[in-house]
Amino acid sequence: VVTEKRAVAVVQDLLSLPLRRKGGDVLYVLELTEWPRLVSRLEPDEQRRVVSRLLREVAGRGCVISDPLRADRLLVLCAPLLRGDSSPAAPANGAETANGASDRSDADGLDAELAGEMAPVAAMMHALAHEDTDAEARVLNAAYKHAAAAAPGRLPHVLVPLLFRFLQLARRVRLAEEGGATLEVSCGKLLAFVGQIVQAVTAAAPNLALRLYVQCAQVADSCGDDDGAYEYLTQAFTLFEEEVAEQSAKLAALSLLSAALPHMTSFSAEQYETLARSATQYGATLLKKPDQARAVAKASFAFWPLAGLSPHRNAQRALECLQRALKIADGCKRSGMHAPLFVEILDAYLWHYEQGNDLVTLAYISSLMQLIDQHVAEWRSDWQAASDAPGAPAHVVRYVATRRHISAKVRGGSQKYEGLQL
Repeated sequence: VVTEKRAVAVVQDLLSLPLRRKGGDVLYVLELTEWPRLVSRLEPDEQRRVVSRLLREVAGRGCVISDPLRADRLLVLCAPLLRGDSSPAAPANGAETANGASDRSDADGLDAELAGEMAPVAAMMHALAHEDTDAEARVLNAAYKHAAAAAPGRLPHVLVPLLFRFLQLARRVRLAEEGGATLEVSCGKLLAFVGQIVQAVTAAAPNLALRLYVQCAQVADSCGDDDGAYEYLTQAFTLFEEEVAEQSAKLAALSLLSAALPHMTSFSAEQYETLARSATQYGATLLKKPDQARAVAKASFAFWPLAGLSPHRNAQRALECLQRALKIADGCKRSGMHAPLFVEILDAYLWHYEQGNDLVTLAYISSLMQLIDQHVAEWRSDWQAASDAPGAPAHVVRYVATRRHISAKVRGGSQKYEGLQL
């Protein structure tokens, strides 16, 4: 290993010569038998710098890696980035340790500095492509073999971009199958395989894995694989129950699930009802009452989907969610959160009313607005001044904006809000 400073500078200059060459395919360096050997003579930290520069050149020049052998050679060079080996010097405070983890990682095991270091590898994953879907699958599979061997702390940074490449390929394969093509790698195989990738990410980043399961479910749904979509959403709920610990992360996860579910169209009535009911039930189990109210209110959207012919609409269940959310919010008076929650829930009522939920009537909206008026009485004398006042609470500003929205609709000739006293 070259360690003397001047010798290291000479080696780095030699390695950069092919990279400074203008035009052409920068990956021709993989054909230079001595170039990879020269890289290996450097310390791990220096190897990472050289390889990162090569990967940035690949992305900057728009190179396409369509040969599995070339992908394999490139990822062999990326080994120092994937392993995260440290140089003999002790890592600085907050720096990465030998196993690829960081002592500044967040609750999900992901570190912003490490993400920046791994960005060139992530970008390179998007250069793996081929016009033929079977050939592209072989290229991606070659990359996966190396990515799966990355250090635990680095695993999500390389597997996530690769996962999205597989999902993009699954959509292409589905279109080809619909056109009558006979393929070696089917859409079903790809959708099953992405589950293995998410499972590999779970140990290092469970919150991220939950979101990835939702993404996989959406792609499976768009490809007509209802069983696959249902399985992935089930996995997401399982992760929510067993792995997600922080209350803010739980609320974010339920918000995502409640928002994604209405856009899926392949489920049977029984499957959809089970998933929507799960979102409601889990929302009511959150530790903090304000989070419960928000989660249950958002779960109402799952019972009034807009996708397709909306066969899974359930006006009664949607109204029950809204009413339950109001009841929970009313119990937050001691913390002073009841008024802000009322305003948030009002927006949910208005959405359902606008989308044609017949059970959410103007009477409900009028009663709720009267209730909010009582709790913001000190601001009622001048709504305009209230929203512009420097010390106005956020929920008052939001409520005033909602009132303006309704007033604008009335002035625009909308008959939906006739009779509502503002």
